[in-house]
Amino acid sequence: MRLKNYCLVVLIGMLWSTGIMAGTVNINLADVGELAENIHGIGPRLAQAIVNYRAQYGDFGSIDELVGVRGIGLTIIKANRGVIVVKDAPLQTQIDVTSD
Repeated sequence: MRLKNYCLVVLIGMLWSTGIMAGTVNINLADVGELAENIHGIGPRLAQAIVNYRAQYGDFGSIDELVGVRGIGLTIIKANRGVIVVKDAPLQTQIDVTSD
């Protein structure tokens, strides 16, 4: 039973860190489709602009740097504060796997 719990915790951690369970999108890793699908107010054209900006200037250090992408303003950033990330979420370590 402990192995089953351990595997479940690892799977949840992996899903959480990739943003699948957290409902987030990493703007430093996402492709055009992921950006357009997950960020409110971003369509394929702006998503491509994000990817192009990232290719030219490197990874975003914060989500506020998105204002450097032409067509993206503070309104889009504020509307997506809980969705956009620049780093993967750390694995959750607060889960008790010893109780059965």
